[in-house]
Amino acid sequence: MQAFYWDVPMGGIWWDTIKSKIPEWASVGISAIWIPSASKGMSGRYSMGYGPYDYFDLGEYDQKGTVKTRFGSKQELIIPINTAHAYNMKVIADIVINHRAGGDLEWNPFVNDYTWTDFSDVASGKYTACYLDFHPNDVSYADEGTFGGFPDIDHDKEWNQYWLWKSNESYQEYWN
Repeated sequence: MQAFYWDVPMGGIWWDTIKSKIPEWASVGISAIWIPSASKGMSGRYSMGYGPYDYFDLGEYDQKGTVKTRFGSKQELIIPINTAHAYNMKVIADIVINHRAGGDLEWNPFVNDYTWTDFSDVASGKYTACYLDFHPNDVSYADEGTFGGFPDIDHDKEWNQYWLWKSNESYQEYWN
């Protein structure tokens, strides 16, 4: 079951909404739910999560104008996950690892201009980034496209691999 749509209500109530529906979904045989991208986005409480700013902020740090994400707090997220598991449902998290959004401006010598690629001040303190971590850089010229003009993460860079999937403190492990 896709447990979101593009314009779910704001106000940090979505995780509670999902939790309330799980018993009914289980009763009709739904065995897995797909939740939206939960990381703090560039527009804080307005973000649907597809312009991720701080991957490790699921609604617990005061940044981008809010503590909660559009969907709620990290503690409120844990409740529907535990509820789904109690009903033997799997939970699939939608994640965005192609690009980031909401960074500060910094000089980027690879484009000879300023880019929105300074992620040195994320409140979680994890997975900071700079222009070297995005296309183009000293390793890669470009990938095949962009999303919304947001800077694309260069997956050939060890720093990005470490924080996204290779280490025991990666985004993948965080969700696991």
